[in-house]
Amino acid sequence: MNVSRKTEGATLVLTVLMVLLLMAAVIVVTSQLTIAARRNSSDQESTVRVQYAAESGVSRAQARLNALSLLLSKDMQPPASTGTTEIQNYVSQLCTGTTVTLPTTGVICGIDASTASDSTISAASNLLGTVGPDARYGLFTAYLSDAQMAARGYTVNSTNTKAAFFKSLFSDAGVSLNGSLTSAANDSIATSVKAKLLGVVRDATDQYRIFVQVPDVTSTGSASTGASRQLKVDVTEPVYTLRVGRGSFAEFALFTNHHFSDPTAETNNSRIVFTANTKFSGPVHSNQNVTFQGNAYFGGDFTSAGCPANQIRTGTNGDYCNSGANAGAYFGSSTTLTTPAQMDSAGNGSTRNDPVVNGVTPDLRGTPDWSHDFISLPVNSNNQLSASQNGGLYIPGTTSNLSFAVNSSLSLGGVTGKAQLITYTAGGTTTQLAFGANNRMYIFSGGSWQPAAQVPCVPLVQTGTTAPCATSGGGWAVSTAAAQGIFNGVIYAQSGVSNLNGPARTTASDPTTAPPAVADFAQMTLASSGDIHITSDLKYEDPPCTGTSALDPQCTNKSARNILGLYSAGGDVQIDSKYYCTTSGVVQCSSSGTYGTRTTYAPPNVTIQAVMMATGTTGKVWVNGYGAGPANNSLGSVNLLGGIIENYYGAFGVTNGTGFGRNYIYDTRTSDGIAPPAFPTQQAWNVKVQNTTGTFAVPIRVGGTQIQGGN
Repeated sequence: MNVSRKTEGATLVLTVLMVLLLMAAVIVVTSQLTIAARRNSSDQESTVRVQYAAESGVSRAQARLNALSLLLSKDMQPPASTGTTEIQNYVSQLCTGTTVTLPTTGVICGIDASTASDSTISAASNLLGTVGPDARYGLFTAYLSDAQMAARGYTVNSTNTKAAFFKSLFSDAGVSLNGSLTSAANDSIATSVKAKLLGVVRDATDQYRIFVQVPDVTSTGSASTGASRQLKVDVTEPVYTLRVGRGSFAEFALFTNHHFSDPTAETNNSRIVFTANTKFSGPVHSNQNVTFQGNAYFGGDFTSAGCPANQIRTGTNGDYCNSGANAGAYFGSSTTLTTPAQMDSAGNGSTRNDPVVNGVTPDLRGTPDWSHDFISLPVNSNNQLSASQNGGLYIPGTTSNLSFAVNSSLSLGGVTGKAQLITYTAGGTTTQLAFGANNRMYIFSGGSWQPAAQVPCVPLVQTGTTAPCATSGGGWAVSTAAAQGIFNGVIYAQSGVSNLNGPARTTASDPTTAPPAVADFAQMTLASSGDIHITSDLKYEDPPCTGTSALDPQCTNKSARNILGLYSAGGDVQIDSKYYCTTSGVVQCSSSGTYGTRTTYAPPNVTIQAVMMATGTTGKVWVNGYGAGPANNSLGSVNLLGGIIENYYGAFGVTNGTGFGRNYIYDTRTSDGIAPPAFPTQQAWNVKVQNTTGTFAVPIRVGGTQIQGGN
């Protein structure tokens, strides 16, 4: 068909118009997409900026908490010469704002957060919420220098005083850390951090626990575009325990002065090894370096002072390290010390806090301290001797037998109730004593229980000095006056105890059938300048822990009161095995005919619930006969609930199967300051930040659950 030129021209024009319209549409759509992309990119940039700003606020809060943590746990160390009254006055100011007489033990102010419920902790007020005078913060500031504050990022001047640091941090308002990012001046950070003083508890004359809570940290980042992001981060511990005091040696699961079995082993550099069978659920300290083999487990703090072998000396004020300390430990069969820096660079993810060296990976649940201060053992047992002669029980000479038992229904002073029994034989004479929950002492005399009073000491003057009870006195006798004696729980057996025992098992092979030796209310310490021999189970009526191993201690009964301490100042604490080597001087004898049997001895799988300490020249807690008897593991393990403090590391058994194994559970009450009466304390003041239960040291830090919000 013929098409006119006019029609063809109209078609061409229409086509061009359609193309132009299509191109215009494409241009419009492309422009909109470009604008949207730019807008989306801008929004994303704002989101990233406010997220970064919010995270920067959290970092600022953590920096202030880091400063607080280090100032309290590393820098705040009262000199050893600091007196009891000085610390007491500072604690009084902290609690009350003035100097008052404090209770000897118990809650001084606020709450005991270690036993309080979550709801009680949440409802507790901040005792320092209202800013007070400088004197109220003296406990924190008196033992910190300006240089120490500066090293933690806080320069002291006329405005920013040491007290001002703690005033603002502990106030209800907290420390404002608002600001902006230097890279984006229009972006702002809004955050603050604070700490709450919940309470103070006095555990003993020179032992305090201060409970501090750090509320969640909230940080908001904002941009000029209107975008914002809020982060809320909780802290790693609900409550932190600041411990201030001269710590009791009872707080250790294990303490060794010399980490060798005896002086000969130290001279020969024959080291004690922590193996995969080593398991401790509480604090462990050695004044020397230790050796790890395998995956040894440490559920509490691990600290070592790093004094080299053969360098511990004894002075008038106790032991000290005669040379520079070497921080670190030995791993595997290596005879070369690995320093903390070398742990960091050992590879396989190794760090000084979680070392992996030579294929050895100790399981350190707390943060290890490889360069801890040297801790001197006490130089004598004079404090325990004095306590025994002033309300305790002093037994001169050697005690051939000492028995603890519980009578659930005994009439004392006309009142029938539970009683703690103490029976001892010395010089051929047996004495029976008993006391109830009120600690009033009774003596069995003339066929009945009579009120008793302590016999006054008759001093012996010798070369110009006084030796109390050197001739007689210190025991108990029927009271001839109206006053009756109150027993303070301290027993001092001058020259040792040959046979310390509790009630016998009803089924000899079953340790669970051993009746309790220590009543639920009784708190006792047996001290001596000689050896103490354990020949039976020694069990609490109300144990604080019910678990069967350090990996599962189940220490939930922290309100339990009963506790026992055994302390040999001049000898050993010995667990007597059934077997002994018949050849003098031989300690390992597993062949038939080379060993004999004792008439009194600790039974298989013996249970000992006590804190044991031996500080003689070669003092240790050990199994007497650890290398004797059949090599078949027939004696089982020593099941210890408590701790061991010793000058040298005592042997319990041999890998061939003689002696006893070790099954230790740490009594966590001792980390809260609970200790046997007059149990030895450390010379130096110690300040440390611990977790809520006081099991191990922790830094104050955020890092828990993080919640985000914003637009």
